[in-house]
Amino acid sequence: MFYFLPKSNILESFNMNLIDYNGYQNTRYKIVKFRKVPYHLEMNLNEFMELSNMEHGINLRHDTSAFYFINEKKCDKTQAAVGIGSTPNYENIGGGHMTIRGEFDPKTTGPIKSLGISLE
Repeated sequence: MFYFLPKSNILESFNMNLIDYNGYQNTRYKIVKFRKVPYHLEMNLNEFMELSNMEHGINLRHDTSAFYFINEKKCDKTQAAVGIGSTPNYENIGGGHMTIRGEFDPKTTGPIKSLGISLE
């Protein structure tokens, strides 16, 4: 999906859904190259990181819903933000209605659902 700024037609962001869309199971090509790393459909984040030089907390951070790269290179006049649509896992404390989110668990990652690049 491409997003353009109104009137100027400048590309503001690009997002590629990799799974969770109707018909992805029948996708003919199942590998894309992202950051010089071959990504295959349904790969989880740690599998992707094993093929790259990334580490949690060093050049990859997260919020409660997705991961993002830090220390990205600046483009001519702006900074590019790169995100990975994979939900971070946390240790759960308790259960039922009294479940509390614990510490981030870097050993367990889910599938990468999307890759996105946007201007900041």
